[in-house]
Amino acid sequence: MSDPPGISIDPDEPIGAVLARLRRASGLSGGLVGRRAGMSQAKVSRIETGTLQPGLDDVARLARALGASEALVDQLVSRAEIAARRPSDWTPNPFGLASGQRAIAEREAGVQVIRAFESTIIHGLLQTGEYARALLSVFQMQEVVLPDDVGNAGGSVTEALAARIARQEILADDERSVQFVLMEATLDNTFCPPEHMLGQLRRLLEVRAQFPHVSIRIVPAGAEPVIPALHGFEIFDDRSVAVDTFNTSLTSTSATDIRLYRHVFDAFEARATSDLEPILAKYQRHYTAALA
Repeated sequence: MSDPPGISIDPDEPIGAVLARLRRASGLSGGLVGRRAGMSQAKVSRIETGTLQPGLDDVARLARALGASEALVDQLVSRAEIAARRPSDWTPNPFGLASGQRAIAEREAGVQVIRAFESTIIHGLLQTGEYARALLSVFQMQEVVLPDDVGNAGGSVTEALAARIARQEILADDERSVQFVLMEATLDNTFCPPEHMLGQLRRLLEVRAQFPHVSIRIVPAGAEPVIPALHGFEIFDDRSVAVDTFNTSLTSTSATDIRLYRHVFDAFEARATSDLEPILAKYQRHYTAALA
């Protein structure tokens, strides 16, 4: 049995949309397909529009009712299985400023290669104490969802700051590879006063000079974008990937997610420069002028 021409499966296309496209290419009505598959036309419609997540058996019956080859049936069922499993691939880390920092430190300590991309802020392993305190204070909004910590917000920031600074000890381990790619915008976002931003710029140069096994690259503002810099993330030994949200971070060990984020990291790294001095000098002049 041959499949309709032009039928291919985009990994990002909902399975219902693929089935609808296959039905239209076959020239069949939803009612006829439903009768062949042993389900109502309404159910076929809900599956096609995405209002109903189909079971694997539903997908197989619909695909066969549409005259798909067994190879395409298997491909569609596999795609549906991935879609059904995907929400559980991402697991949240502990809530809270301090507990979140300890969870990140534990994850970082257990790997040999860390690849970190940041689009809006300097990465935690590169932050000065002043920059980190200012940033963690911004994220005190977490306390809204942590009733047990309300009233102890200051202590939470202080504890989180100590944990974040302690994380930076791994930079001294020359058996570890740590690769940072920062968008230039991270240097322009002023979460602390100009004098502290000047200190943060110096910190980047100090880390690079002190730890040759640590790579710091910056994507210049004028670099041609190929992928939107939606958010920061870390990849750990190509075994897991973590992304930050406003109140926690999410970790996935899905091979599909890791491949995707590694592709994104490599794309930005290819457009980044390790010649930091010209870019940092521009922002040193900017913050010095702001002080004046």
